[in-house]
Amino acid sequence: MADQQNRGGKKKGTRQPDQTEQKQGTAEGTGERTDQARRQDQVSQTDPATRAVSGPTGTTTAQDSPAGTPTGTPIVRPRKRTITPRRTIRPVEPTGPGLSEPQRIINVYTAPSKTFMDIRRNASWWAPWILFSIFSLIYVASVDKKITWDRVVDGALANMSDAQKARMEQAPPAAQAQQRKIMLASFKYISYAFPVVILLATLVMGAILMAVFNFGFGAEIPFKQAFAAMMYGSLPRLVTSILAIVIVFFIQNPDNFNIENPVPTNPAVLVDSVAHPGLYRFLVSFDIVSIWTCVVLGIGFATLSNSKVKRNTGIVTILALYFLWNFAAAGIKSL
Repeated sequence: MADQQNRGGKKKGTRQPDQTEQKQGTAEGTGERTDQARRQDQVSQTDPATRAVSGPTGTTTAQDSPAGTPTGTPIVRPRKRTITPRRTIRPVEPTGPGLSEPQRIINVYTAPSKTFMDIRRNASWWAPWILFSIFSLIYVASVDKKITWDRVVDGALANMSDAQKARMEQAPPAAQAQQRKIMLASFKYISYAFPVVILLATLVMGAILMAVFNFGFGAEIPFKQAFAAMMYGSLPRLVTSILAIVIVFFIQNPDNFNIENPVPTNPAVLVDSVAHPGLYRFLVSFDIVSIWTCVVLGIGFATLSNSKVKRNTGIVTILALYFLWNFAAAGIKSL
């Protein structure tokens, strides 16, 4: 009886928590979990390479967690890298109205890049070829009338190297006469065929320069543009043709005319061509108009390359080829 009273007393003395205290305890536990989830979210947000995958309450659930991962631990997955495809650079084609043929010709002397940029739009070449043909035929006709081809051949024989002169003198008189006859015919008929010679020479030089820039620098210049650039780029030589016509008409002594160097725009005029044929040919290469032509051609092929070749690189390349050719010719002349 006493034991039952004691147990009953203990039950009566034990205070059971009311509903308010239960709610407070639940709120405190929920607050602790919420603070923990908030800290985990902050950690995952500060790391751009990872993301935490959480359940409805801010933590991962048992269903979402992989095997061996405690419940409530954020799942960290690597961020996927996106690969952007490489863009191909397309050539910038000229837009707007093109230049007229007179504008093209004038720009060769004032703004060469404009002419060659227009050649990328339209690779016509007939205008400079017509000018070259007209002035070359006028020059040839003036030499034929004023100088005569016999004097031209005599000058060519006098400007031969010593070895060539020795071989010529050792030949029989009939062979010498035949050689002179061949030289006379070649000078006369080839000179009057200058329009065709210009076309062939431009075709060969255009193909050589196209190969040099395409295979050497990856310029990808079409042949028709290279041919047109060669034709327009040679227009500075038209100045030499005009000056040569003037010199032929006003020359006092036709015997002093040298068809290999009719215009004194180089230091070769300071050297006797008969006494020093090799040195004379070497100094001819330092011609102002010829160097000017090389500069214009270098600008032209650099422009046609669509910025794959720098302007200075184009100029130096053309000049190197020009001097290499002339040094070889001077060496042959001195043999």
